[in-house]
Amino acid sequence: MIAIIPELNDLNNCVEFAEKNSLGFEYNDFFKPYILDDKDELKRRVNIYKSLNRPYNVDTLHGVFYDMIHFSLDPKIRNHSIYRMQQSIEVAEELGCKGVIFHTNISPSFAHSEWYTNEWLGKSILALKKLFKCCSNVEIYFENMLDDSPEYLFQLSESMRDEKRFGVCLDIAHLMVMSRNPELWFQKLAPFIKHFHFNDNNLVYDEHMTMGKGRIDWKHISSLLKQYNLFNENVSKLIEVRGLQSTIESLKYVRENNLFL
Repeated sequence: MIAIIPELNDLNNCVEFAEKNSLGFEYNDFFKPYILDDKDELKRRVNIYKSLNRPYNVDTLHGVFYDMIHFSLDPKIRNHSIYRMQQSIEVAEELGCKGVIFHTNISPSFAHSEWYTNEWLGKSILALKKLFKCCSNVEIYFENMLDDSPEYLFQLSESMRDEKRFGVCLDIAHLMVMSRNPELWFQKLAPFIKHFHFNDNNLVYDEHMTMGKGRIDWKHISSLLKQYNLFNENVSKLIEVRGLQSTIESLKYVRENNLFL
């Protein structure tokens, strides 16, 4: 299943395009704290999406990530981060989504400190166990952001191996900016990947460009998906670009180059 981001200000066209092309949705409204705290606005957006009568069990939701440090040494920061994550999960459950995505939020400034990575790993495991207790069916995917190595997600995935609702969201654009070694990431994480984010960049910044407009070698990425058996229907894939026109152009590029299909 390939998914796109629905835009509230262009929702009818997004729905029409998704239905015509058998696409899922990944909701990007609910990682913004001010929306989560505004009960009326939160309810309004949820009700709009629920009114579409979509097959929501193929959809995903991007959870909170701004300022979220679920592994903080400060218990107040840690507990509030987990509370925000719980809010995202509650919205995902109300919409009937199959999964919700959170960032690892690892800081590259500390990532090679054994103490720091051990703290991140231990507290991430505790946070996930707490989150899984509060949700029934929604899966949780951790996404690489500023990670310069797949090792952190690999260790977490190994530790969560018995939790079938946990998985990895591999953001290709992020890894190409941070390490430019996709083979290593696929080799380490392929058994745990349940979701992908796709957009282009010039290998310097996370630009969320239309696919095919940057420098990422998508044919190589597609060959890795095939090599590691990640074309299957259980692994969802988001075209994570801005605006419907960029989405249309990206999907056209994917199809014309026989990528991910």
